[in-house]
Amino acid sequence: MKVQCLDRQNSPQNCFLIKLRQLTILVNCPLVISSLLPSNQDDHDQQQETQTQIPDFAAVLSSYVERQKMLVEDPVGQSNMPSEATCVFSIPDLSLVDIHAIDCVLLTGTKHMLGLPFLTEYLGYKGRILATESSIEFASQLMEELVLYHGQTTSSASRDTPSTSMAKTGSSASDDGWRSIYTLRDARSCINKIQAVRFRENITLFSTMRIIPYSAGHSLGSANWSLEAGYEKVAILSSSSLSTDIHPAPCDLGVLTDAKVVIFSDLVNNGNYDGMEQDDIESLSASKNKLFSYVGRAIRSRHNVIFPLCTSGIVYDLIPEIRQYLATMGIEVGGEDQSQLTMYMASPVADKSLQYSNICGEWMTDQHQDMMYVPEEPLIHGELLAKGGLQVIKSMDGSMIGKQKIKEPCIVFTGDYRNLSKGPVKWFINRWKSSSLNVCIFIEPDTPPLHVLAQSITRNCEMTLLRIPIDHRLTLGQVHELLERHCAHTAAAVHVLFPKFQGPDQWTNYGNMKWKTYESGEVITIDLQHQWERIAVTEKLAKSMSIRPFPLDEGKFYAPFSGILSLHDNRLELSPLLSVRHHELIELHKKRTLFSEPRMKQLVDRLNQLGIPSSTLDIEVGESSVILQLPSDMNARIIVSHQSTRIEASDEKTRSFLRDVVLHNIVELA
Repeated sequence: MKVQCLDRQNSPQNCFLIKLRQLTILVNCPLVISSLLPSNQDDHDQQQETQTQIPDFAAVLSSYVERQKMLVEDPVGQSNMPSEATCVFSIPDLSLVDIHAIDCVLLTGTKHMLGLPFLTEYLGYKGRILATESSIEFASQLMEELVLYHGQTTSSASRDTPSTSMAKTGSSASDDGWRSIYTLRDARSCINKIQAVRFRENITLFSTMRIIPYSAGHSLGSANWSLEAGYEKVAILSSSSLSTDIHPAPCDLGVLTDAKVVIFSDLVNNGNYDGMEQDDIESLSASKNKLFSYVGRAIRSRHNVIFPLCTSGIVYDLIPEIRQYLATMGIEVGGEDQSQLTMYMASPVADKSLQYSNICGEWMTDQHQDMMYVPEEPLIHGELLAKGGLQVIKSMDGSMIGKQKIKEPCIVFTGDYRNLSKGPVKWFINRWKSSSLNVCIFIEPDTPPLHVLAQSITRNCEMTLLRIPIDHRLTLGQVHELLERHCAHTAAAVHVLFPKFQGPDQWTNYGNMKWKTYESGEVITIDLQHQWERIAVTEKLAKSMSIRPFPLDEGKFYAPFSGILSLHDNRLELSPLLSVRHHELIELHKKRTLFSEPRMKQLVDRLNQLGIPSSTLDIEVGESSVILQLPSDMNARIIVSHQSTRIEASDEKTRSFLRDVVLHNIVELA
């Protein structure tokens, strides 16, 4: 088995190429988004800081090849830095991968499949793609939002015609994999090629591998995957959560049962990890308390709060938690009278996200699923939408947003959080930038540092900027507990793979674990010591079997049978004998087969009775076997181990004689 991480250097490691049983599986196709800041900074120091933060870009590109969505250099050599911040995109490094050799693509969650249109529409992948139903829908919404923010809704008439200008640094953006965003038409075409699956559904790949998705507990539809081929099982865990206070279905740890290989990715990056002493749950709780205190302070002072974050996922939990916290302060969220607070969600896909999430009850916790059978919506934002306490702003145009009556103070959830120089988030920051009592809070774990975000915000902004990551993903402490509970006590060795910067060196000698760390581009070979294979028995052969008691062990039975082993569609099958030659071979094999292990003392005594003195016998005791060497004139020996008894002789007469001796010893023991 081989595992290769395909993510580029300095990118989150979530994409893997797995080769098992001559099958090639691609796990995830994420999209890395980098913001290019404008050149007209307020001062020279800010310009130098920008260049320090983004070392991979240097000059301007004025065109790109839309067929490949790869950036190319300006043909006339002109260089004009963009007037406002913009974004470029990259996918994992597939340059050395034969796209057509990939047998299946597995997607673990919404955010890890945003680069898929590049794979299917521009690189030509036409194979099978598997993801859960809700992950597909939310990915479709996020792709649409990305296109509306950063690209075009349709492909241009001529795919080879340059159409936009992009900025980069470095010698060649195309060498670094940076691209412009795909089109809306291509995104929709890609989504239509994904096969929807459900948790615990068994999918068979070429009759060789069984693929099963398990709930990851991180977001609606997020899945961990198991690959099962024969007695080999590989568990893939990405973006998982053990939190019990969020809305998705709990993490299904059945994915770890009997796993021979466990691959972890997208873990919480704790920085300096010092074992089990860090209380991650308490840290998460502290972050939420800090978040709520800033929200309460701003609203009580009649000011406003902006949350630039994804329109799906954690926002569904954040809305009821903020509502409950404000209720303890005597502030009600609702639209029934002017004294009540109103929340807004500003994104072109906000309405789709809010409406669709409330019909996904089967992907939620048991408590939320029970609400499907009563006249209540599973998530509280459905009630707020009906009462006007939560309102949707669909337009990205600032002039259109300004025409909508916005009741202040309020809380606003915007869409794309990576670029603050366009869309609704820009309009609201400009509206409230003059007061430091207004707050903009970034809670997404992958949000850049505040000093980088501040460069995308308009000048003279007095608004308070905060970065308070709310991260429910697995920590190394939780990973340790999972492995100890589900994998440490198995008989076979378990290979566990971690990202290199998170590899737990202190666990090297723990249990039967074999730790390995991976980094971008590295190929890891794992020897699974394949010894057993599943074989199916035909119905006709099964009917011919007769069960007999085992000679030396009461209560045990065996069923001797003979058949022809055939391989068809990667499936081994035993069928009845068809020819006389087959019967002759089986009969010869039966004469050479023993069902039990003889005891050496009784065997030596029996040979002594038959005229072979024990003094002429040479017994060698090894670690796993005992060798009984007979006199040199017989040129034979008997090798006894726990797994087999083997007779080696120079002629058939001697071998037959020794076989009768061994059998006589077994019969006497019986």
